[in-house]
Amino acid sequence: MKVLKNPPIIEVLLQINYEPSLDITSEFSTKLVSTFAAFKSEPISQIQIAPNAQPVISAYGNKFSDASTGEVIQITKEFLAYSTTAKYDNWESFSKRGLDNVSMFLGQLAPANINRVALRYVNRIEIEDELRNVGRYLKVYPTFGEVLSNKIENSILQFSSFFSEYDARANIILRIDKTTDEKFVVFLDIDAFIMGQFKPTREDINIESEKLRAIKNVIFKDCLTEVLLASFN
Repeated sequence: MKVLKNPPIIEVLLQINYEPSLDITSEFSTKLVSTFAAFKSEPISQIQIAPNAQPVISAYGNKFSDASTGEVIQITKEFLAYSTTAKYDNWESFSKRGLDNVSMFLGQLAPANINRVALRYVNRIEIEDELRNVGRYLKVYPTFGEVLSNKIENSILQFSSFFSEYDARANIILRIDKTTDEKFVVFLDIDAFIMGQFKPTREDINIESEKLRAIKNVIFKDCLTEVLLASFN
């Protein structure tokens, strides 16, 4: 897919899942807080509910966020995630920053293996046109009868797909919100993931994330018309 000059991406997330037996100790949490001194730190808690018992709240991990850069790092007993809401320039700059952070903490956590790699892109697209003309811009959208088609103000489509060439899957959410009589907003949320047994190394994560990026590109292009794609260049 041709690189877009102005992609409508508002958030990108790279998530690595490992065996849930890792112990996020208080010593490790303290080290994290020290490492991300410039970030806002928040504990992530887990609530366990058992029949006829009071809920038990336990430490689950840490979340670090930097409002100035839009970066968020989450480290828990089951997954490690890096995300950003900063302006998306290109895959190379995002993947370098993401892989730098993921690799650094995987080295400290030292999981035996990785069992899931996920790459999620959230797109927000404003379209100045009447909602009834949505077919000019989207290849996938809900259709209604004559009466409802003039009354619908928002809709959500959710579907899943399997890419056998990569042995990977993707969950896609397409939301359309009417904002005015002559404007609507499209949210396209693409969450591609691959499961298996991978080494906790930068090289292995990079290989799998490149596959997921290819899947994201296919889905993005297949959901939008050439008219809309051209508007991003």
